[in-house]
Amino acid sequence: QTANQAEYKVQQLFNGSTSTNRNSIYYSFVINSFLDAYGQVDLKIWVDYCKSKSNITADCICDTYSTSYPDLQCMRDKLCKFDLIHQTPANCPCLSTCDPRAGQGQCPKYCVKGYTNTTCACDTGSSIYPSESCEKDKLCIIDLVNQTKTDCPCLMKGDPRAGDICPSYCISKAELTINCMCELGSLLYPQAQCERDKLCVVDIIHQSTSNCPCLEVDDPRGELVYQQTEIDPSDPDPTDPIIPDPTDPIIPDPTEKDPETEQEQGSGSKQDDEKKTEKEESKTFNMIWIIFIVVAGVLLLYYSLSSNREIRRKQLKQKRKIKKF
Repeated sequence: QTANQAEYKVQQLFNGSTSTNRNSIYYSFVINSFLDAYGQVDLKIWVDYCKSKSNITADCICDTYSTSYPDLQCMRDKLCKFDLIHQTPANCPCLSTCDPRAGQGQCPKYCVKGYTNTTCACDTGSSIYPSESCEKDKLCIIDLVNQTKTDCPCLMKGDPRAGDICPSYCISKAELTINCMCELGSLLYPQAQCERDKLCVVDIIHQSTSNCPCLEVDDPRGELVYQQTEIDPSDPDPTDPIIPDPTDPIIPDPTEKDPETEQEQGSGSKQDDEKKTEKEESKTFNMIWIIFIVVAGVLLLYYSLSSNREIRRKQLKQKRKIKKF
């Protein structure tokens, strides 16, 4: 028999069977101790082979005999996709997004807005902190000297662009200028002292002489402020007690009261009280009369209405009697 005939017989023998491997059946026909035919056949494959990294699935099978997608590469890709958390960065490089190893010691932690540093990685899949903004913020840390003020504002401390595109840091009171910047955390010229001294340069007109001593020339606060700071030796010491001059006229204390005046005021107030009492009594008497008159009027009205009703009743009775007759 031919090889094709032998292969067909084997396929018919295993018809309906499946396998996960290629060339899964090896066969040989021996007739009278002589090898007649041999070979390998494929049974029906119950799943697809993995064709490439882009369409790899958990169920596809890496083809041992494939030359386009070698078995070793296929197995590694499957592990990197479906068991990534247990793989090393050497076998499976860190992903730019959704890597379960991020921040676990194997891959860098993803950057968080406001806490960006040199070691974190920008998450390309983040909608909260887009990678474009993240990358720009990282440049302000790792390559600040080459960035513009628009992208990376000048820093209050340790900016390598100070004196170039950013203002120079103030280094002493003697060299203080309007344009220099007080450096945060400076030990040479503390920021608080620098800011106080700078007010005497940029806003002296609103500063007191205790904070900013008067200038000998061109002080915008005027001569009056300057004169107030000078002490005339002839001026009396404000701490000395005041001794009255016996020749000065005595001015009476307005708080002291004359006894006679108090008596007159007392009698006047009594008369006022009596008048008020009389007025109140008169008002009360008038109110009583008004109430009496109103009550009498109401009673008269009620009596009049009652009389009219009685007269009408009598008239109706008479009419009814007349009708009966």
